[in-house]
Amino acid sequence: MSEMVHITINKQPLEVPAGTRIIEAAKMLNIDIPHLCYHPDQTIKAHCRMCMVEVVGSRKLTAACSTVVWEGMEVITDSKKVYDAQTGVLDLILSDHKTNCLSCARNGSCELQALCRRFNRLHPELPDISSDEPLRIDNPSIVRDPAKCVKCGRCVKVCPSQIFVQEKAGGDVTLHKPENCILCGHCVAACPTGAVNHAEFPAERVHAVDYGAMPTPEQVELLLAVRRSNRALSARPVSQELLDRIVAAADRAPTASNARQLGYTLVTDAAQLRAVTEYTLGIFGTLEKRLLHPLVRPWLSRLVPGVYRYVPVFKRLRREYAEGRDRVLRGATAVLFIHAPRESRFGAEDGNLAYENASLMAEALGVSQIYMGFVLTAVRQDRKAKLAAMLGLGDRRICAVMALGMPQFRYPNYIDRAPAPVTRK
Repeated sequence: MSEMVHITINKQPLEVPAGTRIIEAAKMLNIDIPHLCYHPDQTIKAHCRMCMVEVVGSRKLTAACSTVVWEGMEVITDSKKVYDAQTGVLDLILSDHKTNCLSCARNGSCELQALCRRFNRLHPELPDISSDEPLRIDNPSIVRDPAKCVKCGRCVKVCPSQIFVQEKAGGDVTLHKPENCILCGHCVAACPTGAVNHAEFPAERVHAVDYGAMPTPEQVELLLAVRRSNRALSARPVSQELLDRIVAAADRAPTASNARQLGYTLVTDAAQLRAVTEYTLGIFGTLEKRLLHPLVRPWLSRLVPGVYRYVPVFKRLRREYAEGRDRVLRGATAVLFIHAPRESRFGAEDGNLAYENASLMAEALGVSQIYMGFVLTAVRQDRKAKLAAMLGLGDRRICAVMALGMPQFRYPNYIDRAPAPVTRK
C-alpha cells in the first residue's frame, strides 16, 4: 500500500498518497486551481505559471502542477498574493494574444477565455503587444494561429506522429513533416485556445468537455457489471434513433494507427434477417457433412476431437429452425455487422473494440445485445464470402456481428463472476 501523507489546503485537512502533486490533491477537495499547460494525462511542463499557490514556509509561490506534497505541507490557493500573481500571469498571456473572442471559432469552448471570465480579465490591463504574424499554413490540412498560441506544448505531447515540435519549454511550436498526419485530432482536442485548426475537424466538430458531467467510476463499474446478453427478446423493433446511437458509439472506438477503416451495416428487414439465419445454418450443414465424411472422421476425430461436440448442436439448430424457433438470431429485430477491408491488419481487433462500445451503449439505452458467435463462425468457414456478397460489402470482411432487440424484461440483479488471475511483475 502507498505511504500516505497529511496536508492541509486552505485549512482543510487531507490525506493523500505520497507522490501526489498539489493540483491533484486540491481536486480531491473540489478546489480547482487555474491552469493552462497542465493536463493529467501528460508529463508535467510547468510552462504557464497559472497554477501558482502559496506553501507556508516558502517565500516564493509554487507551481501546483509540478510540486509534490510532503508530510505536514500547508497550501493556500485563495490568498490575495496568489490571486494577484495569477491575474498578472493572465495579463501577460493576454498582452501577446489576439482577443477577438467573438470572431474566434473557439468562442465559448476556450480554456483561456474561461480563465478570463473567472478572473474578470476579458479586457486586459496591459497594452497589446501581440504581433500580426499571419496564419502558418505548413500543410493545407493543418493551420496554426501564432497569435492564439500560448506555447503550452500540449499538441507536442499528444501528437502520435511527432509532427508538432517545441525545441524548449515555452518556445515556439513548429511543424515537422505534417504530411505524416494520421488525422487523429489529438492536437485540436488538446489545444486550450483554438490555435490549431485542422481541415478534418472544423470548429463545428470541436466541443468543450464538461468533466463534471462524466459518469463516476462507480457508475461505469455498474454499467460493466450489469451488461450481459439477454436472449428473451420481444417483438418490438429497436427504434432508428436507438440504432443510430449504438452505431455512433461503435464508431467512436479507437482503431490501430487511427486507420478508421471500419464500416457498419445494419440489417432490419425481416426477409434479410431470415436469410442471415439460413446462410448460417447452410454453412453449418456443409461443415457437418465434411466432419462426418467416412474418410475424414477417423483422422480428424483424433487430431481435434473437440470439434465433434458441435455436430449435435448443428443438427439441433436446423431442427428447431424448421419448427419455427430461430436459435441463431433469437428473434432479434436488427443485426449490426462491423466490417473492414480484407487487407486490414487489425480489422478484427478494431471490430471488437467497436463492438464493445456499441454493446455498452446498447445496455445504457435498454437494448439487448447478443454476440453472434454462430454467424461469425459461419463467416470464417465460408471461403466464398457469400454473406459479405449478400450484404453488398464487396471486398470487405465481417469482423464482428451483434444482434439487437428490445428485451421482454431487464435483469433485476447482477452477479459477481470469479475474478480472473492477474499476474503482477
